[in-house]
Amino acid sequence: MNPGWQQANPGLAAGGTKGKSRVWLYGIVLLVVAALIGFMALSDDPAPLPQSQSPVSSTKAVVDNTEPEYTVYHNSRYGFSIDIPRHFIADPPPTNGDGQMYHSPGRDAVIRVYGSNVFQPTTTRREYDQMVSDKRGKLGYHTSGQDWFVVTWQEPDGTVFYHKSHVGAGSINSFSFSYPEGQKQYYEKLVQRMEGSFRRGDVSRAH
Repeated sequence: MNPGWQQANPGLAAGGTKGKSRVWLYGIVLLVVAALIGFMALSDDPAPLPQSQSPVSSTKAVVDNTEPEYTVYHNSRYGFSIDIPRHFIADPPPTNGDGQMYHSPGRDAVIRVYGSNVFQPTTTRREYDQMVSDKRGKLGYHTSGQDWFVVTWQEPDGTVFYHKSHVGAGSINSFSFSYPEGQKQYYEKLVQRMEGSFRRGDVSRAH
């Protein structure tokens, strides 16, 4: 035992077993309090996640690299069909059954598939020229065939549009896809899949 400690505290040193027990009790209490303070300090300041484990970075990689699944939309009135990305959400269908509208979960991209009857005699070229002349934005890729045409353009607000129609003497089958210009690389892949799956119905008659 430290003599200096005895001299500075003569009552405790001479107090026998009871005095020593109190000293040990105070020491244990102090150790417990110090341990609790240290534990709370560690809990309030967790180590940051490494950059590679950032939740934002992981989510972005999934969006950019994952190929979406598709479901087939078939229009019973006009007879056309097309593949639709499964994660797109269908709006309530129109009562006349002429088509369907879908939007992405973030509502930044919109798909429209529809049919329409021809009430005045028309041709593929006439419908194509009319759509090209009606565009108020920047015209992009556009071409036409014997009974179909494609027109793409970009609106002043940056929205990109892709439109394809099959034209017949009695009806027209169409689909359009609009999306933000900043996500063009991602949505172009979806447009290519949809364009390749687009099958017209009987456009020689009205429905």
